[in-house]
Amino acid sequence: MNPVLSQATIDRLRQIASGSAVSHCYLLTGPAGSFRNDAIQAFEQLLHCSHKSGCGTCIPCKLLQTDNDPDTITLIADGASIKIDAIRDMLDRIKYGPTSNSFFTVKIPDAQTLTTQAANALLKTLESPPERVIFLLGAPSRAAVLTTITSRSQVIPCAISSPEQITAYLASIGFAHNDTWQAAPNAALMASKSGAKLPDWVPTLDDVLNAPPAQRIILTHPLGKSKDLVLICMVKWIEELWQTVQKKPADPAVSQTIRRLDLLVENILQLRYNLNPRLHLDQILLSL
Repeated sequence: MNPVLSQATIDRLRQIASGSAVSHCYLLTGPAGSFRNDAIQAFEQLLHCSHKSGCGTCIPCKLLQTDNDPDTITLIADGASIKIDAIRDMLDRIKYGPTSNSFFTVKIPDAQTLTTQAANALLKTLESPPERVIFLLGAPSRAAVLTTITSRSQVIPCAISSPEQITAYLASIGFAHNDTWQAAPNAALMASKSGAKLPDWVPTLDDVLNAPPAQRIILTHPLGKSKDLVLICMVKWIEELWQTVQKKPADPAVSQTIRRLDLLVENILQLRYNLNPRLHLDQILLSL
């Protein structure tokens, strides 16, 4: 089971997955620091696992880990939103149900980005859900999703992970703990400074924020060729933001800086699930 998730979240997901009455739709909610996308991944593994434990060794678990499971699909934003064509394509894929698993799972980690048309198309499906298909939605809060979709979902609030869990996890993937981050306003900000060097052509975060959205993507275009470069760049941008907070903690604009910090830290951990670093970075740039 993913070590970055809070124990409360893990216990809730295990309880549901091991039960006999699994619902057709779950909405996992939580702010930055709750790692709701990680929770969605963990929940999917529990549902597919032959032992309902997320063992990591059975065939379904291994298929998920290598992105080779035919009975799962993930919908992500095309630009700033998930459009109706993505819902239509998904419906074509799920109409025959799972091929080798107990369930077919459809993940929509950022359901708040559904356009009105896409959300309404999804709603019609949730009103008459296909057999053995489970929808796993994610959003910052239940209020961020249409009330009609929420009413047809079981809502699972994801608890904030402890600083100890986050620190241990970041250390396990190569980030050394740095005590200067202890005073961060959110436990999720306990990321470390990276000693890795970036090429001279990589823009600073100030360069990015001072550019219009389209220009941001042009400025960072070469980064998208390497997941490692995107990761290191995000850590450097976090350092820039944190220095700003330390210099001007009483500045009225600090809340915007904190929001950007949360966004970047959470996306550092989500990046390992995204097979397209360029697309992932574009979505971050449009959200900053």
